[in-house]
Amino acid sequence: AYTPASAAPPPDAAPRQDPGEVFARVTAHGDEHAIKLADTALDVAAWDAEQRGADAAFAAALRAMELIDPTA
Repeated sequence: AYTPASAAPPPDAAPRQDPGEVFARVTAHGDEHAIKLADTALDVAAWDAEQRGADAAFAAALRAMELIDPTA
């Protein structure tokens, strides 16, 4: 089995994101998978009163948008 020599360092803290802006950017991108991830990030934000996980969820949605080619 593959085992790395050491664990990857934790990512830097995600900056606070505006949920509406994140969703608008991802929907403009157009990929259905990125949109589903952004929608899930909105759910996380709704459930996470202290916003501890929401910032990371929005950062993940934006990163997915960067990695996935936009829909033509």
